[in-house]
Formats: sequence, structure tokens, C-alpha cells
Amino acid sequence: MPDERTFVLVTDRPDRSAAISAALRGLGICDVVGPDETWRDRRALAGVVSDLTLSRPEADHCLRALQRRFADRHLPLICLLRKATQETLQGNRVNAGGDKDRKL
Repeated sequence: MPDERTFVLVTDRPDRSAAISAALRGLGICDVVGPDETWRDRRALAGVVSDLTLSRPEADHCLRALQRRFADRHLPLICLLRKATQETLQGNRVNAGGDKDRKL
């Protein structure tokens, strides 16, 4: 049963995220999920680490679903970027404040 010691690593390439999941397991329980995660069955989480290609629509959908599901909580979310291009930094519209039209 997930609880406040559970971290979720959401990734579109689990092979490249093995070291991250191992590090999170040093802190508590770590569930590794893909971008198709709905977040419906999750109640309490310690935090979420996103290792997704943010330019992909499924990544945007996944993170927006997370934002809607935990809108009333201060859930830590860390988004890792493999490549910090100007397009990636300016094009992503997912943000913690819920303002879907504000660019990060």
C-alpha cells in the first residue's frame, strides 16, 4: 500500500533510469511507472521524479494528470532534463501553479 514514504519515478526509458530508481530506493519505496500512469490509485506520496522526454504528448498528459490528482497537496516534483535546449525550456507548459498557458 503506497504511503508517504513512497516515491514514484515516471520514465519513458526505464533502462536509462535504473540509477535514479536505485537512489530513490535508498530513501524509501520507489515505484517505477511509465507515462501511461493515471495516478488514480495513488493516495499519499513522498514525491515524484520525472525522467520523461517532455516534448512528447504522453509526458505532458501524464504530468497534467499528476497535477490534477494532487492539486490540493504540496507534492514535490522533480523533472529531469536530459537535454536543456531552448525549445525544451520554452516549450513546456506544465507548471506547479496550474496556469496551463504560462511557459516555464
